Amino acid sequence: KDIYDCKCGHIHTISLKKIVCEENALELAPGIIAEFSKNNKVTMVCDDNTYIAAGKTLEEKFDFYQIIKLDSNGLHANEKGVEMVLNVVKPDTDLFVAVGSGTIHDITRYVAAQKNIDFVSVPTAPSVDGFVSTVAAMTWNGAKKTLSAVAPIAMVADLNIIAKKKKKLIAAGVG
Repeated sequence: KDIYDCKCGHIHTISLKKIVCEENALELAPGIIAEFSKNNKVTMVCDDNTYIAAGKTLEEKFDFYQIIKLDSNGLHANEKGVEMVLNVVKPDTDLFVAVGSGTIHDITRYVAAQKNIDFVSVPTAPSVDGFVSTVAAMTWNGAKKTLSAVAPIAMVADLNIIAKKKKKLIAAGVG
């Protein structure tokens, strides 16, 4: 992580090392994932929809140590979603890859922070603005909260995948 003193008087850290945002970016994802994995024990976190959108293609291109595919029906960025990942993630995972939109990213970034593990962001819809955020927008015990988490170490955004989303999802991100 890069650390720097700011004119504002605070010390800031930047963990984001690489951003690829272009057509066919998934072609570059395996090399980027390998670059940031220490022991090639990479866990992909997705849901059944985002697996279809990008996860399946990534699985064909990269030999994941583990794939956690959550049921998208009723999935939320909350303590239950976090628990679903924490209950099954292999303890020696050295890198997460979040494949999805806001919910998957917030769950992954929160779990990554709890386990002190880096993650790579692979957005599948432009419906949120927080893919490289350091906080997770969660519903915790029924209350909306912004919880400390971690930013990804890299982001790979394939414009071909993002452009296929419904106009409603694209507009949500712009708004």
